[in-house]
Amino acid sequence: MTSNSSNKIGHVAIIMDGNSRWARQRNLKTIEGHKQGVNRLRDIVKYSAKSEITHLSVFAFSTENWKRSASDVSDLMKLFLQSIIKEVPELIENKVQLNFIGDIPRFSKSLVSQINSAMKDTQAKKPNLNLNVAISYGGRWDILNAIKRIKDHKINTDKLSEDEFSNLLSTSDFPDPDLLPLNISNERIEKYKNELPELPDQKRERFQKDYGLSFYDADVLTADKSYADFFETVSKDRDAKFVANWIITNFFAMLNEVEKSIEESPVNSEQLGELFDLIQDGTISGRTAKEVFEEMFTNGGSAGEIVDAKGLKQISNTDELESMA
Repeated sequence: MTSNSSNKIGHVAIIMDGNSRWARQRNLKTIEGHKQGVNRLRDIVKYSAKSEITHLSVFAFSTENWKRSASDVSDLMKLFLQSIIKEVPELIENKVQLNFIGDIPRFSKSLVSQINSAMKDTQAKKPNLNLNVAISYGGRWDILNAIKRIKDHKINTDKLSEDEFSNLLSTSDFPDPDLLPLNISNERIEKYKNELPELPDQKRERFQKDYGLSFYDADVLTADKSYADFFETVSKDRDAKFVANWIITNFFAMLNEVEKSIEESPVNSEQLGELFDLIQDGTISGRTAKEVFEEMFTNGGSAGEIVDAKGLKQISNTDELESMA
């Protein structure tokens, strides 16, 4: 794209996206969305032909679109053919020159014939607008074709410049689309910042500041969003440093041993939180907690149930100790 600091726009490029979504939102068939897209494009072409815009490029059907259902592709091909036949007379009247780029031979013979006729019929010495339609087009496809041309023509790549490579692309006959300056107010920038998800570095700094974690612990726990979410759930109203150390040292070690992700863990955040509560209220020791955790992880069950079933409660009451003496 070419940066444009003036108010004059020479080349506008449009990706025709959202037609299917428009149809779904209105409980219509997909093809109705594409027909609506053609209608909107007709309005844009009329406006562009009367303005100072010299090129309007429309990316209508990508190489990826061939992966759509056979019925969708068939409907689109019929719409392409109908649209070309219908629109060409008006394009000629308004001196709009129609150009097609892409893997055109991939289409049916009838559509290819209509495409070639449309380009020939709309040729003009001084067109008001060049309407460039990219169909069966993809950036990778274009680059691959350029590389094939380099090989076929035995071009020396050691001396190949960016401009020379650009001339090998199917878009070489058109100027680059204009990149217009975008002025955004400080208020809107702040709004966008507030709506952005927290980045890993920001989260790590927050974990260090709010939870008092070391750089290492915070770095490990924010390496993946699922790690961070799990930690924050478990550490709520608990000793965050203790929770972080236990998760990293024991919980993650167990996950790594059995090659499971947090989402696949048989022990969820609520169950692990219950285990930590038993440690912190003195019901079980840290060593016993590891034994309970292994049982939870291997055979299931809650920490409280396992502690009761195996009689693992610590005895800290003096009277109880004396009665056992």
